[in-house]
Amino acid sequence: MQATETADRLKWIFRTIWIVALLLLGSFLTSLFVSSGPDSWYAGLDKVPWTPPSWVFSPVWISLYILMGISFSLQWRQGFETPLKRAALWAFVIQLILNFSYTPVQFGLQWLFGQAVVILLLLGSLILWFRLLLRIHWFAGIMQLPYLIWVAYASTVAVGFWWLNS
Repeated sequence: MQATETADRLKWIFRTIWIVALLLLGSFLTSLFVSSGPDSWYAGLDKVPWTPPSWVFSPVWISLYILMGISFSLQWRQGFETPLKRAALWAFVIQLILNFSYTPVQFGLQWLFGQAVVILLLLGSLILWFRLLLRIHWFAGIMQLPYLIWVAYASTVAVGFWWLNS
């Protein structure tokens, strides 16, 4: 029995590492759209006073993706056999697609209205995932509070960019 528990624990650890690695890879790939030097499009935007400095984004997102990966791995460990668990899986997938879409829309397309819409949809899907996750695995849900707070804050910045620059 102990060998099975150890094998299951190791399987979960390796799955978690892979999930986190894939999330970080996705983040890296979307970051290729970012150009934030002094002559960039972004540098010329009017910004809301609470816009964070550029150096904040990498450590924040790395931390959030690690927490997201651990939470999703805990969610996966519970299985996907019930309607609630499948709904949580879809909420995760939708928020992740929106998350990875935000940077290309903002920096690749340089479409401020589009990035405001994407982040507000992301916030809505993240709230849904958070609420479902709390019902499946309470701790996994709680681990998403920093992500939820960050996206809520970033939503105000994104809508502010659109408002000030349209």
